[in-house]
Amino acid sequence: MASREEYLARLDLQTLRGLEIGPADRPWIPATVRGIRYADHLSTEDLRKGWAADSHYKAEDLCEISFVLDERPLRETLGEWVDLDVIAASHVVEHVPNLLNWLRELASALKPDGLLFLVAPNKRFEFDRLRRVTELADVLTTFLDKRTQPSLAAMLDCWLHFAKHDGNTTWWDEVDTRAMTVMHTIPYVYDQAKAAVERGGYTDVHVSVFTPYSFIRLIHDLTLLELMPLELIDIDAVGIEIFLMFRACPVNEDVPRRLKKLDEMEVRFPFNVEDYYSGLLLHGERLPDNVDELPGGSVRAELERVKAELERMKSSASWKVTAPLRSVRSRLPK
Repeated sequence: MASREEYLARLDLQTLRGLEIGPADRPWIPATVRGIRYADHLSTEDLRKGWAADSHYKAEDLCEISFVLDERPLRETLGEWVDLDVIAASHVVEHVPNLLNWLRELASALKPDGLLFLVAPNKRFEFDRLRRVTELADVLTTFLDKRTQPSLAAMLDCWLHFAKHDGNTTWWDEVDTRAMTVMHTIPYVYDQAKAAVERGGYTDVHVSVFTPYSFIRLIHDLTLLELMPLELIDIDAVGIEIFLMFRACPVNEDVPRRLKKLDEMEVRFPFNVEDYYSGLLLHGERLPDNVDELPGGSVRAELERVKAELERMKSSASWKVTAPLRSVRSRLPK
């Protein structure tokens, strides 16, 4: 699948009961669908006021907001509008301060086997290009900390690495990071961070940064931990966007099958070591042409060694014989 239209084709628009988060003036599911409701962090009136001078939006075309999202559990905010067939959110996931909790909240409002449609920016084609992708430690930290606002670290990372190419914040083709321009000086970012701390409240930034490969790895590891009440059933990358479709399910539903499916999805998308060392690209620095020159030894050689060892283990007789035991172990209570 590769488009909103193809995702929508999975739905019965005549009977669905659904929610779209952050639709702005360009909803994924149109307001002509009787069973759709819209939610945002501000009311319709407040959004119109905020966008009055923003040429990127047409305030008069803003979708009517039925639910204003705050720090309450989503089911509490939605009241009776739960057990939904579908939830959609385009370019919202990268902003949420607590990714895992947000996904779990969305799943809680879906009926069993209900669908979640997400669109996220692919960091390799937008202003987050110089940032390190969000990893498991980042997601678990915000989850266990019960974070409800973007951390200061997220703000600093976003602002320090905000980059353009030929004056643009998004582009369609792969670009050389050496041709990119970091837009903010370090003193400017420091002043912005101090002001945010003194001001308090919510500061909106891209908290999370994804590539298709990194998103799959996150879902894989969260599924392994039996924290993910959603199964990723489709993923595609089109231009600057990553399209994702999930199905609501119990966190412990057939974990080995779900992990295997994620492993199969992963091979469609390239792993790029640069995405994990983006901080080295700040203000003119860049990865060596040969990543083996990185401090700490041969990164590429170590990755290849680990992959080869894993494949050797999987092809061994002992791995095959013990497969049933590993399956049983994955189901044992923690």
